[in-house]
Amino acid sequence: MKKVLFLAAIFAATLSAHAQKTPEAIMDACPGTPSWESVADYLIRQNFSMYLDFESDRNAAIDGYYKTLQKAREDAHKAVNQPVNVDNTAAQKRVAQLKKQETSRQNAGAKFQSFFSSLTPEQQRTLANCKSEEESMRAIQKMGKWEEFSALMSGTETPSDNAGLTKEEQKWLTMDLSGEKSRAYGKIADAIAAKNKIKMEYREAYEKAREKTFNPLAADIIDALEGELFGKGSGNSAVSKANLKRELDAFYAKWAPQYLRAHTAVLDAMRAALVVDEKVDKQAEINNRMAGMGPLPPLGRATYSRAIDFVQEAYDILLGENWKAPEE
Repeated sequence: MKKVLFLAAIFAATLSAHAQKTPEAIMDACPGTPSWESVADYLIRQNFSMYLDFESDRNAAIDGYYKTLQKAREDAHKAVNQPVNVDNTAAQKRVAQLKKQETSRQNAGAKFQSFFSSLTPEQQRTLANCKSEEESMRAIQKMGKWEEFSALMSGTETPSDNAGLTKEEQKWLTMDLSGEKSRAYGKIADAIAAKNKIKMEYREAYEKAREKTFNPLAADIIDALEGELFGKGSGNSAVSKANLKRELDAFYAKWAPQYLRAHTAVLDAMRAALVVDEKVDKQAEINNRMAGMGPLPPLGRATYSRAIDFVQEAYDILLGENWKAPEE
């Protein structure tokens, strides 16, 4: 029994930890981008290990990066996908309250219109020129109409008795976020487009280099090895391997740094957009409340969607190639 209670406590604590994980925490759990030298070494080992006699086709920095990232992704998905009990009670009470206030304002307006119609044209002009509620009340008193007005409006809530929407609700319901969203989300789109452009240019350059340089040098290695083993080929395999390694290093020294800079620019733009995403969530939450719905679950929030996209984007460090997990 004690063991069951202990496991239940651990499970509850785990759920609580996931529930408390903020979008910023999800992003922060991702590892820092590896060096371009590590990325280059990984790609060379994966694609040319058979020619260059590496003892291993692995790069420890890249493998460590992806293992940490996989854990971050698993935790992120647990955080946003766990069931959430949404209590709509408060939101539904707020809707009922607003409906009651709106009805009261309509009744007050109708009664005031009836009172206004009973005034002389001169009195109507005087009242219409009043610039505040206090000034209107004083004018009615001067007209000698206060008792009549008070009797008519008795028991009716007026806008001054209950203003309806709070200042916060008014602020968020009328806030125009289109400009901020356009700028922040546009920066992400531009950064992704720039990264994809480099990726496409890299792939074209790689295909040309493989055909004109890498494959011929790889063939030289095979030819030299045959000569050394069977006395048929010509050349020195060590020299041929050094030539291929030099060409590969020079190639990736050009492409890997600029690709990772573009990759980092995408992540930076996503992180910066959280400020706008928070406003989007706040506005959506207010709108939900006005519609009688409770708080937004994580999956319905722009901030959490951004965090998940950030984690997914963090996988794309290998110039378009996929990481191959080491065999267990």
